[in-house]
Amino acid sequence: MTKLLYLAPNKATFVKKDLKFLEARYKVIYAEHDWRDKSQVPFRFFQQFAFLMQHVWTADIVMIMFAGYWSILPAFLGKILGKRVHIILGGTEAVSYPSFKYGSLRKPTWSWFIKNSYRLAHHIIPVHESLAYYHDTYYDNSYQGYQHFFPNIKAQCTTIYNGYEAERFTIDMAQKVPNTFVCIAYVPNEMNFLRKGIDLLFVLANAYPDSKFRIIGFHEEYKKLRNDIPTNVECLPPLEQEEFFKLLIESEYCLQLSISEGFPNGICEAMLSGCIPIGSAANGLPLIIGDTGLILEKYDSQLLLEEFAKMYQKASLEKRALGESARNRIIENFPLSRRAKEFYDLIDGDLKRK
Repeated sequence: MTKLLYLAPNKATFVKKDLKFLEARYKVIYAEHDWRDKSQVPFRFFQQFAFLMQHVWTADIVMIMFAGYWSILPAFLGKILGKRVHIILGGTEAVSYPSFKYGSLRKPTWSWFIKNSYRLAHHIIPVHESLAYYHDTYYDNSYQGYQHFFPNIKAQCTTIYNGYEAERFTIDMAQKVPNTFVCIAYVPNEMNFLRKGIDLLFVLANAYPDSKFRIIGFHEEYKKLRNDIPTNVECLPPLEQEEFFKLLIESEYCLQLSISEGFPNGICEAMLSGCIPIGSAANGLPLIIGDTGLILEKYDSQLLLEEFAKMYQKASLEKRALGESARNRIIENFPLSRRAKEFYDLIDGDLKRK
């Protein structure tokens, strides 16, 4: 049986989903190392080296979720030992936005680790094509993507979109509360506040004071630092699953007005619950939304108000149809089974070429 080493900076929900379908076909060994605490990075290198010395010799594939400090050692050892090295790209390791301090490639040390990890890889697997090469016409007219910053990378590039299990998300359009908005966004600081487009959400909330806006993932400490939160905006911490699903079911709209994303999970999960998507024209968002909601073409608060006014005036039956079509779009285009099959095909094909 094919043996696959899987390494990630932490065991996030999307990592668990990948592990589940990979384990159904391969022998998967997961490295249980959490790299989020920067003070522990030197110790994590020792842990990771010990893990690799135990397992890499008999592995066929070294698969790494995201590129960073944690990717250089497995990529190097995998390469010199003749293993196939695959790196999955999620977003930050392919961009640089100095204006609001986002993107790992704006930091020289991070950039060195990432660039050399890519150089050692056989296959780079972005969750959306824009992480390979992208002209950002939404925000600042910049060029992004790892192929822009490192044009000499020779690794093969294959995009595999994120995937979702529709059966986990219920839809009941009768439970939708009119003029309610949900935004799923990790907001612990000013950088993510801007990146996730929460400033535009505040503009929309102020323009529609009778509507209810909820942000899931807003840190309490950062919330205390802001004195501009509209009274109709509720900033919530991450929620337990049951409460999270309930909020999605009753929300009419979902907002994702980000400046930079890869292939965001939150809006897809909200669409599976029948929320009408309102998103920016950044990265994978237009592909996700399609014709089921509103796509903001420019980072422009006045344009947002003008475009949303048209959506707001739609009849309730038309909005209901949009919510239903949003769910169907995710089911038809981005099922988890598609992601699993594309990974199986890539891994099996790569081993045949070895």
